Amino acid sequence: MKELRAGRLARLVSVAARRPRTTLAIAAACTALGVVGAARIRPEVSIQGMLSEDNASARALANVADEFAVADELVVLAEVPSVSALMPAETRSRLLGFARRLSDALLSPATPGTRCAAVSYRALPQLRDFIQAEVVPAGLHYLDEGQLANLRARLSLDGFRQQFRRNEELITTPGPAGSGLAKTILKDPLRLHEFYRRGAAPKGSSFARADEAEPLLSMDGHAILVRITGDRPVSDLEYAKFLTQHVRSVVQQVNLDGLSIRYTGAYEIATTAERRIRADMIRSITWSVILLFVLFLLVYRNIAAFPLAATPVAVGIVIAFGVSSLGSAHLTPIVAVIGALLAGLAIDSCVHFLSHYTRQRSGGANNDQALVATLSTVGPAMAAACVTSIVGFLAISQSSVRGLREFAILGALGLGCALVAAFTVLPALLTVATSGAKCTAEPRLRRGLIEPLLSRLLRNPRSSVALSLLAVALCISMAALSPEGMLRFGADVDAMHPEPNPALAAQSAVAERFELPAESLLIHLTADSSQQLVARAHQVQARLRRQDSDSHQAFDTFGLASLLPDPALRSSTSDRLAQFDPDQVIADFETALSDSVFNPDVYSDYRAFLRRFLSADATSAPTVATLLGYPALARLLLPRTTSDSADPWQTITLVHAHEPLESRDALTAIIDTIRTAIADVPGATLTGLPVLGHDTEKMIRHDLAKLLPIAGGVVLVWLGCFFRRVTDTVLALLPTLFGLSCLLGVMALIDLRLNTVNLVGLPLLIGIGVDDGIFLVSLARTIRRAGTTSTDLADHFGTGCHAVLMTTATTLVTFGTLVFTSVPAIRSLGMLLGIGMAACFAGTLFLLVPILALRHRNGTAQ
Repeated sequence: MKELRAGRLARLVSVAARRPRTTLAIAAACTALGVVGAARIRPEVSIQGMLSEDNASARALANVADEFAVADELVVLAEVPSVSALMPAETRSRLLGFARRLSDALLSPATPGTRCAAVSYRALPQLRDFIQAEVVPAGLHYLDEGQLANLRARLSLDGFRQQFRRNEELITTPGPAGSGLAKTILKDPLRLHEFYRRGAAPKGSSFARADEAEPLLSMDGHAILVRITGDRPVSDLEYAKFLTQHVRSVVQQVNLDGLSIRYTGAYEIATTAERRIRADMIRSITWSVILLFVLFLLVYRNIAAFPLAATPVAVGIVIAFGVSSLGSAHLTPIVAVIGALLAGLAIDSCVHFLSHYTRQRSGGANNDQALVATLSTVGPAMAAACVTSIVGFLAISQSSVRGLREFAILGALGLGCALVAAFTVLPALLTVATSGAKCTAEPRLRRGLIEPLLSRLLRNPRSSVALSLLAVALCISMAALSPEGMLRFGADVDAMHPEPNPALAAQSAVAERFELPAESLLIHLTADSSQQLVARAHQVQARLRRQDSDSHQAFDTFGLASLLPDPALRSSTSDRLAQFDPDQVIADFETALSDSVFNPDVYSDYRAFLRRFLSADATSAPTVATLLGYPALARLLLPRTTSDSADPWQTITLVHAHEPLESRDALTAIIDTIRTAIADVPGATLTGLPVLGHDTEKMIRHDLAKLLPIAGGVVLVWLGCFFRRVTDTVLALLPTLFGLSCLLGVMALIDLRLNTVNLVGLPLLIGIGVDDGIFLVSLARTIRRAGTTSTDLADHFGTGCHAVLMTTATTLVTFGTLVFTSVPAIRSLGMLLGIGMAACFAGTLFLLVPILALRHRNGTAQ
């Protein structure tokens, strides 16, 4: 089997060596096509790209992001410096002046092309208008039987007298409080608004002040929010970049008072992510190339060594990106750094090839002889090692996360293309470059460091094996004794956002200064009709209120049920209206008013309102069509594409918890409470970033339990087929087992947790870490067949260990660049892979090589 593989590889290499210029021309053409395809790839800025598609919450949030304008905001936070000596009235005037000028400029017909759907710096004045014009006149449609009974009692003669006595007591309250109460009593002497207060707006949110149409000022009065709603979804990156740039330009023009300006909201977060993802990709690839060039120059002492090794890798990666773009043109944060990862992994084959090629040339062989000898020695091992690495990627392709699947497919494709380039482009380059002269020099590193170290290890291999096993036991003990178990999981969805991130920092500042929740929970509702949609919104609200009273969880909701009456009550509308006699109620009101200290003439408008309130008919109940007449309010709860003639089939209900959701236990408790409450409501799905963070941790555990056995099982089967000996298969796995054991201990020591991104590091390590074992076990078999004596082992293992050291160094260099990316989850992947690969190399050098030496000695003695 091995001879057959070597024969096929020999034919491939010989063709490239005989026709080097034709081979290089074909490679150049394929690379050019790859560049064209790769240019189609666009950054994926939505967090949904890195979440499970099987998760209902993720699908619901993606739907909200695509369909609802509530997610399409650019928020401008304008602040007066805290050291300002302005009086409160002047501070307020400057903030309102800035907000007014910005709103006028953005919505002015004289500035076409702004494409802003709305600009608001007040707490939804349309909510106040809707309540006054629609809810209050049709108030009887909103009350359940208990509230109706209380209302009948209040609208009786005794009820009127009690209310007026209470009002007389309240207006005697001294100071400004009494003046404010007097205004309230003048507007609503019967305090009917108390029947509709609950559910009108969640506490602690900007909606809470909506009935007063107050400006969105911070609690200290030194900052104001201006919310700019776009007319296109955040996923339209070109529009998002246009809007953010346009708003920044206008802000500079209207900021006449030198206010401090910060930007946040979905548009700003998306454009920041797009810039950082591109920058990360360029930076990681650039630094990988620079560091690899320096490394090759130091080791090989020849400026041509790195171009020779890197050219096949570059050809393979570019072609892989081009082919991948045919199926997916998304560039998620983890896919953005795949170029650097592939550069470190794919160059390993070229390093092994060059190391053995250099040894042959140093021994006097010409180019053709060196190519044949190199191919015979490491060709099959290169192919086998590449297959195990591809297996690691393909195992990840079984993940439930689309972004990870794209990462895995691109990684496997890149390694495969780079391997083909190593067997074609590299021999062609060596043939062209060595026409009449050597292009590489035998590295001093092998003679000066590797072989002396091997000589010491091989003189006493049992001590090295014992110390290695002791290190394994210590690391496993550290991991096992961790309170959270051997694997520690994290669920911070914000780890997928670039850092530092001024947009997220501004979002946190808004939450703190305006006492708003940083993250809201959402309930996404679907139905067959708008009437059914309202009915289900009321079902959700009723169950949450019941759950609120039955549990220790406290939360408020705001949705269609807060604005529209329950359709289930319409069947009893006639009976409900018949319970009131408007003439009698007005007469009793007049009697009670005449017995009070209040002037009856002041309440002429209120009498008219009361008669209209009690004379409502079945057709006066507001519906979704009524809500659409208030577009700023409708945008909060209905899809942006809903028109007057459309019948919406989906909506959202906002849920605000009274307690902070910072701790895992608190978040889990409220998620479980809400999901239990709405479990039997068709089409109801709890979502929101906190919910996705909670679900992500479960997904990580599930995916890891699936991916590790797949990667380990396939690698084990492949090694068994390749070596066809159990002993060699086990020996090849030793560096990986050693590396994973040490990695678990270090993760426990530095509290490195698994997240949606770095979980791919463990399956990758199984596929990548075994490469060193494959090369050295294959080399040991070649040494045994050659009849090498034990005294010459250091010299023969020197070439293999030098190549392993170089591949580890190249891998660490490229993985190390990930530590400097802006996305925390990607940084943690670089740390995990770097630690794991360093541990695998230590296992190769201090455990596998001594065992191979002992095995060689025993075989020689026998």
